[in-house]
Amino acid sequence: MQETHYSTNEELQATLQELTDLQRQLIELQQENERLNDEKTLMFDSLCRQTERLNDSRSEVESLKQLIYQEKGETDQYGSIAEREQKLVDLLKAAQEERENLMVKLEQMTSELQETKAALSDKDNVIQQMNERIKTLEYTLDARYAEHKQLDQELMQARDQCNGKQIEINRLNDLLDNAKTKINELEQDRTMSDKSELDELLDNARKEKHLLESEVAHLREQLAIGKNEIEKLKEQVSILQEEVMVTRNNAKSTQSDLEYKCEKVMKEKCALGDQLQEFQEALNELQVQNQCQLEDKRQLSAVLSETQRNLNETERKSLNLERELEDLKRLRAEENEEWEKFQSDLLTSVRVANDFKTEAQQELQRMIMENKTYRERERQLRAEIEKLKVESVPLRPTSFPSEDVTLRRKNNIVLSRQNSRQSVKSLIESIESQAKPVTKTGLGTVVSRSSSNSSLNSLTSDVRSPTGMLVLPTPTESPLKSPPDWNDVNTIGQTKSLKEQQTNKLNRDWSSVDKHEVKIKTDDNYREALLQKGMDFSRRNSYSDLSERKDPLNGLVKNGGSKRNALLKWCQSKTVGYRNIDITNFSSSWNDGLALCALMHTYLPEKIPYDSLTPQEKRKNFSLAFSAAESVGIPTTLNINDMVQQERPDWQQVMGYVTAIYKHFET
Repeated sequence: MQETHYSTNEELQATLQELTDLQRQLIELQQENERLNDEKTLMFDSLCRQTERLNDSRSEVESLKQLIYQEKGETDQYGSIAEREQKLVDLLKAAQEERENLMVKLEQMTSELQETKAALSDKDNVIQQMNERIKTLEYTLDARYAEHKQLDQELMQARDQCNGKQIEINRLNDLLDNAKTKINELEQDRTMSDKSELDELLDNARKEKHLLESEVAHLREQLAIGKNEIEKLKEQVSILQEEVMVTRNNAKSTQSDLEYKCEKVMKEKCALGDQLQEFQEALNELQVQNQCQLEDKRQLSAVLSETQRNLNETERKSLNLERELEDLKRLRAEENEEWEKFQSDLLTSVRVANDFKTEAQQELQRMIMENKTYRERERQLRAEIEKLKVESVPLRPTSFPSEDVTLRRKNNIVLSRQNSRQSVKSLIESIESQAKPVTKTGLGTVVSRSSSNSSLNSLTSDVRSPTGMLVLPTPTESPLKSPPDWNDVNTIGQTKSLKEQQTNKLNRDWSSVDKHEVKIKTDDNYREALLQKGMDFSRRNSYSDLSERKDPLNGLVKNGGSKRNALLKWCQSKTVGYRNIDITNFSSSWNDGLALCALMHTYLPEKIPYDSLTPQEKRKNFSLAFSAAESVGIPTTLNINDMVQQERPDWQQVMGYVTAIYKHFET
């Protein structure tokens, strides 16, 4: 009985807390409704202003019509037909702009009306939900009244039991009085009868007296216990009656407030419906006015058709301008042809410069080969001179191998010409490919620019110094080198260093291009990531998501009922089949830690050895449950000492911790 009383008290507190939450939500809805009313007044004011502007525009159109009609009769006042046509065109443009502005405003008003309709429908849904919530709370109050009646019946039964015990006590008191009278009679008889018989009777009477006194003491103790229980029950009944009266008065006051607010909302809804009808009528009027303006536009277009006849002269002028434009295009084409000729001349000049370069290279190669042949011949002659000095024999000098030298020169010239032709052909192809228009973007443009710049730079350097040092194939050398040979080696090293510089420059260009491309890609990826986050944030910030994040128990009470009862049913359903668990509230049902262990065992069975747990080891049970919850990120909001020591811990703290578990695993 006491357990049911605590559960009832806990449920009543939860119901009162939910009633306060509903009142707060109702206040928020009222504020939202007031905001919508303010927006509605603003929209109505804007609509009034638009209607005034429309009337002004109509009056202006009428005045313009009158002016047009007057101008038709007063054609002599204007200097020429072109002025009249220009004025008509200006009038038509002004009318068209006004019509477009009015159409835009009309579309804005229709969209605002649709938004107000949607807001009203949302408010109706919220009001229906509030009414359903009020009905569920009334059902819970009726259930509490029924439980209170049951407690009254139990109190009446306890009172009946107390009355029966009181009757038994009175009967025993009567028996005690009768025994006392018997004792008095026996004492009187003892004086009259023998002393021995009187002693025996006196002893028997004393024994009966002792028995009766012990029974009387026992009955008095039972009477005192019954009175104490009756007083406790009376106090509990008075407390329950006071709580029921308070809850009833609060429920009645909240119900009356909600009814008044619902009536107010319904009246506002009716007023909004009337205003919506007025808006519809104003919209119809605007449509009629729009049709009138369309008719006016047709009339003005008829006037404009008359002016079209006079535009032939302007068309002739436009034809003349087109002829002039064709002449300009022809001149432009001729200039383009000249530019192409200039490019071809430039290409020929480049080819001539390349021919000069090849001839210089050939001459240089010929000179180098002759120099080498002369050196070889000189070494041979010196060797022969030394040999002749040793032998001291006069010998006839050998003839100069002029024919052999000339043959070698011819072969070298032929080879150099072939090489120069190949180099000229490749250079011309590169120049022609660079002269074509580049259509690709990105990396291709960067590479083409770098290659064209490098080729042009090399070309200009070759044209400026046709006799520059080049890398040439060297013939087989002798074991000994003269100082001129060392100079040749230096020139070859210089050309190699130049080549290495060019390759390094090209590699730097490619690396810069790759870095630029990677940077562009990373920037694009960063922009795409930012756009995706913005969409997720805007997608997540809906009303349902915000309400669920604000209160995770809204998903449990969608079908009606209080949040406390819904969470209690969820806990009961999750712990079905577990031993030593009977969840009826959020205080005494959780004081041994087994309920928390069972609830965590349903999600984390590997961390809770439930079969080895007992109700006596409270601290162990709570420590296991809290450690399992902390391992998945649920903070511990309960004090383990309070949970172990208190028989009935704070039900709100326990409910908050269970709500955190539900939020982590179920939402």
